[in-house]
Amino acid sequence: MSCGNKGDLSKMLQHISQGKAQRQVEAEDEVLRLEAQLEMKKELSAKACAITKDISAYDWTQTYAKWDAWQDPDEIAQLEQAASEKKNGASKSHDHAMCDHDHSAEQRLMDMNTNEKLVECDQFRLLGNRMYEQGQFQRAASYYHQALIYFEYMFPETPAETEMHDRLRTTMLVNSATCHLKLMHYDDVIHNTTQVINQDSSHVKALYIRAKAYRSRDEFEKSISDLRQAIGFVEDKESQESIAHLLMRELHLTQTKQLAYKMRLKQMSKAMFSQEAYFPAQRGSDMYGLERKRSEIDEPSEHSLATWQPIMYGMEELNEIVQKLEGREN
Repeated sequence: MSCGNKGDLSKMLQHISQGKAQRQVEAEDEVLRLEAQLEMKKELSAKACAITKDISAYDWTQTYAKWDAWQDPDEIAQLEQAASEKKNGASKSHDHAMCDHDHSAEQRLMDMNTNEKLVECDQFRLLGNRMYEQGQFQRAASYYHQALIYFEYMFPETPAETEMHDRLRTTMLVNSATCHLKLMHYDDVIHNTTQVINQDSSHVKALYIRAKAYRSRDEFEKSISDLRQAIGFVEDKESQESIAHLLMRELHLTQTKQLAYKMRLKQMSKAMFSQEAYFPAQRGSDMYGLERKRSEIDEPSEHSLATWQPIMYGMEELNEIVQKLEGREN
Protein backbone atom coordinates (compact mmCIF):
# COMPACT_ATOMS: atom_id res chain seq x y z
CA MET A 1 0.00 0.00 0.00
CA SER A 2 3.05 2.20 0.25
CA CYS A 3 3.25 4.96 -2.33
CA GLY A 4 6.50 6.56 -1.33
CA ASN A 5 4.91 9.32 0.78
CA LYS A 6 5.66 7.84 4.18
CA GLY A 7 9.17 9.10 3.76
CA ASP A 8 7.90 12.69 3.89
CA LEU A 9 6.88 12.41 7.54
CA SER A 10 10.09 10.52 8.30
CA LYS A 11 12.10 13.34 6.73
CA MET A 12 10.15 15.89 8.79
CA LEU A 13 10.89 14.02 12.03
CA GLN A 14 14.51 13.58 11.02
CA HIS A 15 14.77 17.32 10.37
CA ILE A 16 13.40 18.07 13.85
CA SER A 17 15.88 15.62 15.39
CA GLN A 18 18.76 17.22 13.52
CA GLY A 19 17.66 20.67 14.70
CA LYS A 20 17.60 19.56 18.33
CA ALA A 21 20.99 17.90 17.97
CA GLN A 22 22.37 21.13 16.50
CA ARG A 23 20.97 23.15 19.40
CA GLN A 24 22.49 20.64 21.82
CA VAL A 25 25.92 21.10 20.24
CA GLU A 26 25.57 24.88 20.33
CA ALA A 27 24.60 24.78 24.02
CA GLU A 28 27.60 22.60 24.86
CA ASP A 29 29.91 24.96 22.95
CA GLU A 30 28.48 27.91 24.90
CA VAL A 31 29.11 26.09 28.18
CA LEU A 32 32.72 25.43 27.21
CA ARG A 33 33.17 29.08 26.26
CA LEU A 34 31.78 30.32 29.56
CA GLU A 35 33.88 27.86 31.55
CA ALA A 36 37.02 28.95 29.69
CA GLN A 37 36.19 32.61 30.35
CA LEU A 38 35.58 31.85 34.02
CA GLU A 39 38.90 30.02 34.30
CA MET A 40 40.71 32.97 32.75
CA LYS A 41 39.04 35.36 35.21
CA LYS A 42 40.14 33.19 38.13
CA GLU A 43 43.73 33.08 36.88
CA LEU A 44 43.83 36.86 36.56
CA SER A 45 42.38 37.23 40.05
CA ALA A 46 45.03 34.92 41.49
CA LYS A 47 47.72 36.91 39.69
CA ALA A 48 46.41 40.12 41.24
CA CYS A 49 46.61 38.60 44.71
CA ALA A 50 50.20 37.48 44.11
CA ILE A 51 51.20 40.97 42.94
CA THR A 52 49.62 42.54 46.02
CA LYS A 53 51.55 40.27 48.40
CA ASP A 54 54.91 40.67 46.66
CA ILE A 55 55.86 44.29 47.45
CA SER A 56 59.41 43.72 48.75
CA ALA A 57 60.96 45.53 45.79
CA TYR A 58 58.99 48.67 45.00
CA ASP A 59 58.16 49.15 41.35
CA TRP A 60 55.76 51.91 40.38
CA THR A 61 54.47 49.75 37.48
CA GLN A 62 53.22 47.12 39.92
CA THR A 63 50.32 49.37 40.83
CA TYR A 64 49.04 49.38 37.26
CA ALA A 65 49.72 45.67 36.84
CA LYS A 66 47.73 44.98 39.99
CA TRP A 67 44.68 46.89 38.77
CA ASP A 68 44.95 45.38 35.28
CA ALA A 69 44.79 41.90 36.76
CA TRP A 70 42.07 42.72 39.30
CA GLN A 71 38.67 41.15 38.62
CA ASP A 72 35.32 41.97 40.13
CA PRO A 73 34.12 39.08 42.36
CA ASP A 74 30.52 39.82 41.43
CA GLU A 75 31.35 39.42 37.74
CA ILE A 76 33.03 36.08 38.42
CA ALA A 77 29.98 34.93 40.37
CA GLN A 78 27.70 35.91 37.49
CA LEU A 79 29.83 33.95 35.03
CA GLU A 80 29.72 30.90 37.31
CA GLN A 81 25.94 31.12 37.55
CA ALA A 82 25.54 31.55 33.76
CA ALA A 83 27.79 28.57 33.07
CA SER A 84 25.85 26.45 35.56
CA GLU A 85 22.49 27.39 34.03
CA LYS A 86 23.74 26.70 30.51
CA LYS A 87 25.10 23.34 31.57
CA ASN A 88 21.85 22.32 33.25
CA GLY A 89 19.84 23.45 30.22
CA ALA A 90 22.05 21.51 27.85
CA SER A 91 21.72 18.41 30.01
CA LYS A 92 17.92 18.62 30.00
CA SER A 93 17.89 19.20 26.26
CA HIS A 94 20.04 16.12 25.75
CA ASP A 95 17.78 13.98 27.95
CA HIS A 96 14.69 14.90 25.93
CA ALA A 97 16.28 15.24 22.47
CA MET A 98 14.93 11.94 21.22
CA CYS A 99 11.55 11.83 22.93
CA ASP A 100 9.90 15.24 22.59
CA HIS A 101 9.19 15.43 18.85
CA ASP A 102 6.02 17.15 17.81
CA HIS A 103 3.84 14.29 16.61
CA SER A 104 0.65 16.35 16.58
CA ALA A 105 0.09 16.07 12.81
CA GLU A 106 0.77 12.34 12.81
CA GLN A 107 -1.38 11.81 15.90
CA ARG A 108 -4.24 13.73 14.29
CA LEU A 109 -4.17 11.34 11.34
CA MET A 110 -4.09 8.30 13.60
CA ASP A 111 -7.07 9.57 15.61
CA MET A 112 -9.25 9.96 12.51
CA ASN A 113 -11.37 7.04 11.39
CA THR A 114 -11.20 5.69 7.84
CA ASN A 115 -14.29 7.51 6.64
CA GLU A 116 -12.97 10.87 7.86
CA LYS A 117 -9.66 10.27 6.10
CA LEU A 118 -11.44 9.40 2.87
CA VAL A 119 -13.47 12.61 3.09
CA GLU A 120 -10.29 14.67 3.57
CA CYS A 121 -8.65 12.93 0.62
CA ASP A 122 -11.63 13.70 -1.58
CA GLN A 123 -11.41 17.36 -0.61
CA PHE A 124 -7.77 17.42 -1.68
CA ARG A 125 -8.85 15.77 -4.93
CA LEU A 126 -11.37 18.53 -5.63
CA LEU A 127 -8.78 21.23 -4.87
CA GLY A 128 -6.28 19.52 -7.14
CA ASN A 129 -8.82 19.27 -9.95
CA ARG A 130 -9.58 22.97 -9.65
CA MET A 131 -5.89 23.89 -9.85
CA TYR A 132 -5.43 21.58 -12.83
CA GLU A 133 -8.32 23.21 -14.70
CA GLN A 134 -6.65 26.59 -14.15
CA GLY A 135 -3.34 25.31 -15.51
CA GLN A 136 -1.61 25.41 -12.12
CA PHE A 137 -0.13 21.94 -12.45
CA GLN A 138 2.45 22.29 -9.67
CA ARG A 139 -0.16 23.27 -7.09
CA ALA A 140 -2.48 20.54 -8.32
CA ALA A 141 0.28 17.95 -7.92
CA SER A 142 0.88 19.25 -4.39
CA TYR A 143 -2.77 18.69 -3.41
CA TYR A 144 -2.76 15.18 -4.86
CA HIS A 145 0.47 14.47 -2.99
CA GLN A 146 -1.08 15.58 0.30
CA ALA A 147 -4.00 13.26 -0.33
CA LEU A 148 -1.65 10.34 -0.97
CA ILE A 149 -0.02 10.84 2.45
CA TYR A 150 -3.34 9.99 4.11
CA PHE A 151 -3.31 6.53 2.57
CA GLU A 152 -0.19 5.63 4.56
CA TYR A 153 -2.29 5.93 7.73
CA MET A 154 -5.51 4.45 6.40
CA PHE A 155 -6.62 0.94 7.32
CA PRO A 156 -10.07 0.15 5.87
CA GLU A 157 -12.09 -2.43 7.75
CA THR A 158 -15.25 -2.97 5.71
CA PRO A 159 -15.52 -4.00 2.04
CA ALA A 160 -17.11 -0.65 1.22
CA GLU A 161 -14.22 1.24 2.79
CA THR A 162 -11.70 -0.97 0.99
CA GLU A 163 -13.37 -0.34 -2.36
CA MET A 164 -13.51 3.41 -1.75
CA HIS A 165 -9.90 3.39 -0.56
CA ASP A 166 -8.56 1.58 -3.64
CA ARG A 167 -10.60 3.64 -6.09
CA LEU A 168 -9.65 7.00 -4.55
CA ARG A 169 -5.97 6.08 -4.22
CA THR A 170 -5.82 5.02 -7.87
CA THR A 171 -7.44 8.30 -8.88
CA MET A 172 -4.90 10.29 -6.84
CA LEU A 173 -1.97 8.43 -8.40
CA VAL A 174 -3.23 8.87 -11.96
CA ASN A 175 -4.06 12.55 -11.42
CA SER A 176 -0.67 13.16 -9.86
CA ALA A 177 1.03 11.42 -12.79
CA THR A 178 -0.92 13.59 -15.23
CA CYS A 179 0.32 16.75 -13.50
CA HIS A 180 3.91 15.54 -13.47
CA LEU A 181 3.64 14.72 -17.16
CA LYS A 182 2.67 18.34 -17.81
CA LEU A 183 5.63 19.44 -15.69
CA MET A 184 7.97 17.01 -17.51
CA HIS A 185 8.79 15.19 -14.25
CA TYR A 186 8.99 11.85 -16.02
CA ASP A 187 10.47 9.88 -13.12
CA ASP A 188 7.50 10.82 -10.93
CA VAL A 189 5.11 9.93 -13.76
CA ILE A 190 6.60 6.47 -14.12
CA HIS A 191 6.70 5.97 -10.34
CA ASN A 192 3.01 6.80 -9.83
CA THR A 193 1.65 4.95 -12.85
CA THR A 194 3.71 1.86 -12.08
CA GLN A 195 2.02 1.62 -8.69
CA VAL A 196 -1.37 1.69 -10.40
CA ILE A 197 -0.35 -0.89 -13.01
CA ASN A 198 1.07 -3.21 -10.34
CA GLN A 199 -2.33 -3.18 -8.67
CA ASP A 200 -4.38 -3.26 -11.89
CA SER A 201 -2.46 -4.32 -15.00
CA SER A 202 -5.45 -3.46 -17.22
CA HIS A 203 -5.61 0.21 -16.23
CA VAL A 204 -5.55 1.75 -19.72
CA LYS A 205 -5.07 5.36 -18.67
CA ALA A 206 -2.07 4.54 -16.48
CA LEU A 207 -0.51 2.56 -19.34
CA TYR A 208 -1.12 5.44 -21.74
CA ILE A 209 0.41 8.06 -19.43
CA ARG A 210 3.43 5.90 -18.67
CA ALA A 211 3.94 5.24 -22.38
CA LYS A 212 4.05 8.99 -23.05
CA ALA A 213 6.63 9.42 -20.29
CA TYR A 214 8.76 6.63 -21.76
CA ARG A 215 8.53 8.21 -25.21
CA SER A 216 9.64 11.56 -23.84
CA ARG A 217 12.70 9.83 -22.37
CA ASP A 218 13.47 8.10 -25.70
CA GLU A 219 12.67 4.70 -24.19
CA PHE A 220 10.66 3.72 -27.24
CA GLU A 221 10.51 -0.04 -26.71
CA LYS A 222 8.95 0.35 -23.26
CA SER A 223 6.51 2.93 -24.62
CA ILE A 224 5.44 0.69 -27.49
CA SER A 225 5.01 -2.25 -25.10
CA ASP A 226 2.68 -0.26 -22.82
CA LEU A 227 0.65 1.04 -25.75
CA ARG A 228 0.18 -2.39 -27.29
CA GLN A 229 -0.86 -3.75 -23.92
CA ALA A 230 -3.41 -0.95 -23.53
CA ILE A 231 -4.72 -1.45 -27.06
CA GLY A 232 -5.23 -5.12 -26.28
CA PHE A 233 -7.61 -4.21 -23.47
CA VAL A 234 -9.83 -1.87 -25.53
CA GLU A 235 -9.71 -3.10 -29.13
CA ASP A 236 -12.59 -5.53 -28.60
CA LYS A 237 -14.83 -2.96 -26.90
CA GLU A 238 -16.97 -0.86 -29.22
CA SER A 239 -17.69 1.64 -26.46
CA GLN A 240 -14.01 2.54 -26.31
CA GLU A 241 -13.32 3.11 -30.00
CA SER A 242 -12.23 6.70 -29.33
CA ILE A 243 -9.76 5.48 -26.70
CA ALA A 244 -8.41 2.87 -29.09
CA HIS A 245 -8.00 5.54 -31.76
CA LEU A 246 -6.07 7.72 -29.29
CA LEU A 247 -3.81 4.82 -28.36
CA MET A 248 -3.16 3.95 -32.01
CA ARG A 249 -2.24 7.54 -32.77
CA GLU A 250 0.21 7.60 -29.87
CA LEU A 251 1.65 4.27 -31.04
CA HIS A 252 2.22 5.58 -34.57
CA LEU A 253 3.81 8.73 -33.16
CA THR A 254 6.15 6.69 -30.98
CA GLN A 255 7.13 4.40 -33.84
CA THR A 256 7.81 7.41 -36.07
CA LYS A 257 9.99 9.03 -33.44
CA GLN A 258 11.82 5.77 -32.90
CA LEU A 259 12.57 5.50 -36.62
CA ALA A 260 13.76 9.12 -36.75
CA TYR A 261 15.91 8.51 -33.69
CA LYS A 262 17.57 5.48 -35.31
CA MET A 263 18.18 7.36 -38.56
CA ARG A 264 19.73 10.25 -36.67
CA LEU A 265 22.05 7.91 -34.81
CA LYS A 266 23.03 6.25 -38.08
CA GLN A 267 23.83 9.61 -39.69
CA MET A 268 25.90 10.67 -36.71
CA SER A 269 27.81 7.40 -36.76
CA LYS A 270 28.45 7.72 -40.49
CA ALA A 271 29.68 11.30 -40.08
CA MET A 272 32.02 10.32 -37.27
CA PHE A 273 33.76 7.58 -39.29
CA SER A 274 33.55 9.16 -42.75
CA GLN A 275 36.83 10.00 -44.56
CA GLU A 276 35.24 12.74 -46.65
CA ALA A 277 35.43 16.43 -45.85
CA TYR A 278 32.35 17.92 -44.19
CA PHE A 279 32.55 21.22 -46.08
CA PRO A 280 34.23 20.58 -49.46
CA ALA A 281 33.16 23.96 -50.89
CA GLN A 282 35.27 25.76 -48.28
CA ARG A 283 38.49 23.88 -49.10
CA GLY A 284 41.13 25.07 -51.57
CA SER A 285 42.63 23.18 -54.51
CA ASP A 286 45.82 22.48 -52.58
CA MET A 287 43.88 20.84 -49.79
CA TYR A 288 42.02 18.73 -52.38
CA GLY A 289 45.37 17.57 -53.78
CA LEU A 290 46.59 16.64 -50.34
CA GLU A 291 43.32 14.81 -49.64
CA ARG A 292 43.59 12.85 -52.91
CA LYS A 293 47.22 12.03 -52.27
CA ARG A 294 46.35 10.75 -48.80
CA SER A 295 43.60 8.55 -50.20
CA GLU A 296 46.00 7.04 -52.72
CA ILE A 297 48.47 5.89 -50.08
CA ASP A 298 48.59 2.11 -49.92
CA GLU A 299 48.72 0.15 -46.75
CA PRO A 300 52.30 0.04 -45.42
CA SER A 301 54.20 -3.11 -46.29
CA GLU A 302 56.54 -5.03 -44.05
CA HIS A 303 59.49 -3.71 -46.09
CA SER A 304 58.56 -0.06 -45.59
CA LEU A 305 58.12 -0.62 -41.87
CA ALA A 306 61.47 -2.37 -41.61
CA THR A 307 63.43 0.41 -43.33
CA TRP A 308 62.30 3.06 -40.82
CA GLN A 309 62.25 5.63 -43.61
CA PRO A 310 59.86 8.59 -43.29
CA ILE A 311 56.85 8.60 -45.59
CA MET A 312 57.03 11.56 -48.02
CA TYR A 313 53.61 11.25 -49.63
CA GLY A 314 51.88 14.63 -49.84
CA MET A 315 54.94 16.70 -48.98
CA GLU A 316 54.76 18.75 -52.20
CA GLU A 317 51.19 19.79 -51.59
CA LEU A 318 51.93 20.53 -47.94
CA ASN A 319 54.89 22.74 -48.90
CA GLU A 320 52.70 24.70 -51.33
CA ILE A 321 50.19 25.37 -48.57
CA VAL A 322 52.92 26.54 -46.18
CA GLN A 323 54.48 28.81 -48.82
CA LYS A 324 51.16 30.48 -49.57
CA LEU A 325 50.59 31.08 -45.89
CA GLU A 326 54.03 32.71 -45.62
CA GLY A 327 53.38 34.88 -48.69
CA ARG A 328 56.15 33.34 -50.83
CA GLU A 329 55.87 32.21 -54.42
CA ASN A 330 58.25 29.79 -56.20
